[in-house]
This record gives sequence, C-alpha cells and structure tokens, in this order.
Amino acid sequence: MLQRFVISCVLLGVLQSCSLALTKGLTAQPPSIVTLQNPYFADQAIDYVYKAQLQVYGNYFGGILVIKKIAPQQHRVVFTTEMGKSLFDFEFRQEEFKIHYIIEELDRKLLLNILENDFRLLTSERQRPDAVYQTPESNLYKVDGPKRWRFYEVDNNSAQLKRIVQTSAHKEKMAIEFSEISEDHAKKIKIAHFNLKLTIDLYAL
Repeated sequence: MLQRFVISCVLLGVLQSCSLALTKGLTAQPPSIVTLQNPYFADQAIDYVYKAQLQVYGNYFGGILVIKKIAPQQHRVVFTTEMGKSLFDFEFRQEEFKIHYIIEELDRKLLLNILENDFRLLTSERQRPDAVYQTPESNLYKVDGPKRWRFYEVDNNSAQLKRIVQTSAHKEKMAIEFSEISEDHAKKIKIAHFNLKLTIDLYAL
C-alpha cells in the first residue's frame, strides 16, 4: 500500500511538473474549426513595412523590416538599416529556407535557426489545430509539432489572432504578440524569447 502511494505521488509530481502554465486549469476540447488562419501577412498585394528593433545578447540592430508575400506559401523577409544597408534577407517557401544575405555579426548557426523559426511562425498562414482550450476572453488553439507545440490565442470578441506561443511539453519558449490590429494588419508586433536574451519589436510605418 505504501509503495503504491509513493508511486502515485511520483507520477502526480511528474505530471504537474510537465504541465504548462499557459493551460493550467483548462481542459482540452476538440476544435470547432479545421483550419486556423493567420491573416497578418497573407495579402500578396501589400508590402508590410515596419520599423524594427532587434536586440540579441546586448547587441542592438535597428532599421526597416519588410515582409512580402511573393507567392502562395512563399514570403520574403528583408531587414535593412534606415540608410538602406542590408542586415539580412530571407526567403521562406513551404519547408524551404533560403538566406540571400546576412551580415557577419548575425551569421551564427544558433541565431539563424532562431530567426528562421521566428519568421516562419510569424508568416505561416494556415494551421490545423489539434485541440482548443477555452477561457472567457479567448480560445487557445493548440497545434502539435514534432518537437514543439504552438498555441494560437484568438480573442472571443474580435475574433482576432492576438498571440502565438511556442512551447516544449512543459515550458513556454517564445511568444509573438500582435496589437493595434486594423483590417487584418497588426501595426505592432513583439517577439520575445523567455530563455534567451532576444527580442524583436516591430512598428508599422
């Protein structure tokens, strides 16, 4: 009996330690939608232009970021100084990632992997949710991945996508917050990592 009690306590502790603060106290339900839309960079006719601030491990890079949908499931992301000097130039096409240019200071494998993940998550338009967690204010749609989970927070009143949170099985890793939203255009975007000193702030021009 004592052995069974100890095993039960250990299992409970493991389950609690693996639970996400994001969904604590919430119950997963089958999603009511088949496809979840991220509309913010979906219009091929628009050049999405932002004043950008990138801070990584005490280093600061400022300038202009342009995101352009150039074909279905294909985006170009270009970051330049305000004087026009290129800092990086990326292209995303489905699962492909192409680096057209990147300055030496940012050309680090770990950082490139992070930037690829961040901007792919930012520009990916369609997701198939596996579950939904409901709160009075919003719905959290969970999308399973091979190594990471993604949660898309949709406001109940406006039906706008307000936040994307990427997690491991037990910890939140990074978040993208959308604000000042008008006609499927997020005028302010913040990308923040919780376990790295890396933030990206975007302000629409």
